[in-house]
Amino acid sequence: MIDKRTGSDRRSERRYPAAGKIFWQTAGRRGRSVGWLSDRSASSVSFITAAGVGVQPGEAIDLIDAKNVTQPCRVTRTEPYDEHLSLVACRKLRVAREGLPDTQT
Repeated sequence: MIDKRTGSDRRSERRYPAAGKIFWQTAGRRGRSVGWLSDRSASSVSFITAAGVGVQPGEAIDLIDAKNVTQPCRVTRTEPYDEHLSLVACRKLRVAREGLPDTQT
């Protein structure tokens, strides 16, 4: 475990490094985008994705892992990582459920 909080960090939960590919989609839309996990806590996840994807703070998205488990989230922050990538931070809306259908077309 790595405590990634700084002295001025408002978050009270410990964040843990996370690695791996994740898919995400805007809730209610078809088609997925790809991202790479950055870190997670008990109630939040952050990932790196292509810049300019158009996701905004407050927007609902679904994260889909390699086992096709969907986790609904609300975007809390987006931040440029470099000219090609962006960091997206989101808060989990409920506990993930297994066995949800694949909505990719």
